[in-house]
Amino acid sequence: MSNFGTDQFETLPHWVSMTADSGKISKPGLYREFGNEDHLMDAALTRYSETVLGPVLTTLCDDRPFRETLDSLIDFATREEAPDVPSGCLFTKMRSFPWRLALVTGEHNDQLREDAVAAYAARLGRCVNREEIELPAPIEIVATDPGCSVAAMW
Repeated sequence: MSNFGTDQFETLPHWVSMTADSGKISKPGLYREFGNEDHLMDAALTRYSETVLGPVLTTLCDDRPFRETLDSLIDFATREEAPDVPSGCLFTKMRSFPWRLALVTGEHNDQLREDAVAAYAARLGRCVNREEIELPAPIEIVATDPGCSVAAMW
């Protein structure tokens, strides 16, 4: 699943061919393994969630001071070499093309977004309670609006 970069999302048939070739398996064999395109894409999203979203959510859920957490997230996002982390953001790309997602993958993607927003909102709430930051708007808005989130950091 590491071959599923965001630049290939729009050309899924090409990505399936690349994945089959790199795994020395036929395209029909690849589809047979996962059942259908929806389950194949869901498997890619699961792998992405484990390697990218998992560490981010873990960082958001820890209890370190705000600045330490922010530094850790920036370090993770800007790391030059991260062999297990695919380039780009598959999660964001899938959210940008929801009409391309079948039922299983679409529901999984929606759940991941809900989990990420909930973790971010909880983190913001802890930071406000410890008086580490002041929010320019209610937590529910700040957790989903990048402009508000940046304002809260400074």
